[in-house]
Amino acid sequence: MKQSIAASIILLLTVVLITGAHAELVPVRILIGTREAIAAPSAVFDGNRVLGSVNILESLGATHDSEIGGKMSITNALGRTSDIETVRIKGSTMLPMNKVAEAIGLDYAWNAENRTLTLTARLESVEFADGVLKINCTIPVSCKVNHWSANNKLIIDIGSTKIATPANEVFIGSSLISRARLGQSDDTTARVVLDLEKDVSYKVNSAPLDAKIDISVSDKTEGAAAIPPAIGISKPFTVSDIKIEQLDDMRFQIVMSTSNKGSLNAAYAVKPAKIVLKLPACSLADTAKSYSGSHPLLSDMKITQDPASRVTRLELSLKRTMICDTSIDENSITALVRPPDKSGGALAEKLIVIDPGHGGIQPGAKSGSILEKDINLAIAREVADSLQKLGAKVILTRSTDQAVGLPERPGAAVDSGADIFISIHCNSNGTRNNLTGIETYYHMLEPSSRLLAEAVHDNVCTITGMCDRSARSDGRLYAGGLAVLRRLEGTGIPGFLVECGYLNNASDCSKLCSADYRKKVAQGIIKGVREYIEGN
Repeated sequence: MKQSIAASIILLLTVVLITGAHAELVPVRILIGTREAIAAPSAVFDGNRVLGSVNILESLGATHDSEIGGKMSITNALGRTSDIETVRIKGSTMLPMNKVAEAIGLDYAWNAENRTLTLTARLESVEFADGVLKINCTIPVSCKVNHWSANNKLIIDIGSTKIATPANEVFIGSSLISRARLGQSDDTTARVVLDLEKDVSYKVNSAPLDAKIDISVSDKTEGAAAIPPAIGISKPFTVSDIKIEQLDDMRFQIVMSTSNKGSLNAAYAVKPAKIVLKLPACSLADTAKSYSGSHPLLSDMKITQDPASRVTRLELSLKRTMICDTSIDENSITALVRPPDKSGGALAEKLIVIDPGHGGIQPGAKSGSILEKDINLAIAREVADSLQKLGAKVILTRSTDQAVGLPERPGAAVDSGADIFISIHCNSNGTRNNLTGIETYYHMLEPSSRLLAEAVHDNVCTITGMCDRSARSDGRLYAGGLAVLRRLEGTGIPGFLVECGYLNNASDCSKLCSADYRKKVAQGIIKGVREYIEGN
């Protein structure tokens, strides 16, 4: 009995000590690839996550706005903007590094034994135009170029980087280069191989550490081509005048007079409807601290400056969700604000393609005898029936348990001239079963799709009461069904993919098998689509 009591006391003390240790802030290292990130205050682990200083964003090639209401807006090196929550540690603002990695687009690897967090860049795209190879990565990285003239190849190795683009081969078809092939030279080195049509000369124009690798390639027999200037941070510029010009009842443009060529990034919000225009390295003349003009859909526009980050913000409060198209000239920036693609009118006037994921010999995720393909089809039918009752026209990419090719799914929307594309899936994360909730994806290059996805996601989470795992860009998750979103790029058809719950989570699975839950999911999807179309 005494031994039992002593053992219990030891166990209790052990639990208390372990709990206390987890509650302490433990100093940790952060590696950006193989480089150590030096920032003050130092990074710490709070027992749950790594918290890093705001200063680390500079090493990641990102900029940020001032903290407002416990949130900070950060923009990565490729111009994409996200808001993340901040944490106060001993009077200093710190950032959860898992959220920073997600926002910027990084691979995140935490080694608890060594107390080291390693952040790895992602290679997102490769293109070749006008004699220039452009490789876009999410943070500044280094590259090494080897010219194998005997094998007619130009090999570019990008350090501390992993491939994120779905393409492993890019057809170029120029007189110099036939194609580019992508792969991993090793776990931390991305490789781009150019298959050459003839002997070439090349020059790396980008900085030793750059997110946008820029390499000029020219015909060696014809002499070197003109080399464009190296890519760098936007030059400082001044805005001297801001005016709003009404184009019609649904469109207006914001025209800014600038001292020289500037730059602009746009971020969107759905509830409430807003557009935030960010001008990096921009200062305002006194004449530009207010604006002239108005529009019926513009409730208010606030102009603010952050001296620390040198970012000027124009925050537009809108009466419905809108997007903007940007035009930048030597002495002006114009932001055309308009309703998103295929919006306007009534839901009953629209043609909507619904794509139940998987089917036939492609079961998707599994939970015992429960197959994702069957759940997807059941939800899709619920959505289709409800939409038809509201007067909308509906096309299902499959109405039975049949296999449908990946190109044919978005192809049904393109061929029919659809207004909206909806892809329905269920989630799974392998052997782990602790994740739950709704995720909704949009293609990273389509702002209209983003607004549609966010409207749907908000309503599905609200109506079902499920965990909100956020509306997300497909820019860092290019596998499987998300390819259907990329095939809609440039078609003007907004689309989204909703993951309606985790089949390998017992609670989510029981909900997905419930007709009542599937009806709620359908209600959320339809309410979000209707808000997007009708502007409510």
